[in-house]
Amino acid sequence: MQLTPQMEAIFQTIQSFKLDLDQKLLALEDADRERLDPDTFAALITGLQSMRRLPGVPTHMGFNAIYHCPTQEDADELRAYLDDVFGIKSAEDLGVQAHEFFHIHNEYQDFLADWDGTPNFDVNELDEESRVYYENSRDFAETFRDLVGIQGFLAWDIGERAMLVRAACACGLISDQFCIDCLNAEIELAFTNFNNWAEYAVSLACGSVYYMFASTGRTEDDGLKDFLQINLDIIKRLLDDEIWKLTSWFYVIQKQLAIAPDQIRELLDSDELQLTCVCSDRILCDGYRVSVMIRDEPSSPTDSGWRFFAGDETPDYIESNDGMNNFGIVSLNLVCNYSEDIIPLLDSAVGTRLGRDNQDVFRPLDQIDEDGNYQES
Repeated sequence: MQLTPQMEAIFQTIQSFKLDLDQKLLALEDADRERLDPDTFAALITGLQSMRRLPGVPTHMGFNAIYHCPTQEDADELRAYLDDVFGIKSAEDLGVQAHEFFHIHNEYQDFLADWDGTPNFDVNELDEESRVYYENSRDFAETFRDLVGIQGFLAWDIGERAMLVRAACACGLISDQFCIDCLNAEIELAFTNFNNWAEYAVSLACGSVYYMFASTGRTEDDGLKDFLQINLDIIKRLLDDEIWKLTSWFYVIQKQLAIAPDQIRELLDSDELQLTCVCSDRILCDGYRVSVMIRDEPSSPTDSGWRFFAGDETPDYIESNDGMNNFGIVSLNLVCNYSEDIIPLLDSAVGTRLGRDNQDVFRPLDQIDEDGNYQES
């Protein structure tokens, strides 16, 4: 495909950037690896976005996952910004609007299928305007295919959505815990699709160009090169200052489940099989039954909101810096394989807190004493 002079310059700039990173990775091949904790990783995936000056944030949100506006006036200013620009007024709006504004990787996946000869839909069935819109976008995105591969523009979506989550927490629209739950969904996308900050950075740079293209009418605006340079300067600074260290990443500790994969059965209806939950390793790895089940507000469209515990987890086990090592984000169906008797309770409302009493019956958690006796109120 013949590129315009601007797009040729953009491609050459990112290609040179990628080749430089590839050489640095090669030189560090035998270096020790640093495993980032979840909170730090959650903040760092918003590294580019966090360097922006947001209303109500005097400098930037920094590199801790949780940030709070210094004053109520600052919080009000940030709330107004989230409402005016993104239509986010509440926790309920957050997930919907974040995905509404930042979903360019979904488009890229359609393009990948098209390029591979297995299209997700028949483009000829679109009306003329939609067909031209799609084909222009697909052809523009193909410029970056050899640079990003299947990872596409995912880093841009992850960073932008995570930034909105952190901003919503900063101004008090959502709680710290809800913020962490939302960020965990973006963390999972990041560590399962990228291997290091170099891959993430290239996806981010390419995504910035495509996002500007998509935001300016799907035409090659003259400002694309300048927008890339603004973002690339920040990305290079993050790498040069070793905020993004090429030897650091969120490496997941592989866990041995107590149930063999070939023994996992589909116990839920088909529309529930995609739902996820958070579950303690006392259940997943040690094989204990679910003894405490708590339903929080879901943090993503596929999050059921359920949090499962064996009941003997200590505060240190739950709250330590390595606490995420002791829990897994897994399918709801998997947990049902450990304790089938939770299935009739899965439709319980958000806010439900249940525990087993000493008669092996699930009761409201606040009505069970320390000895497991049920105290009916």
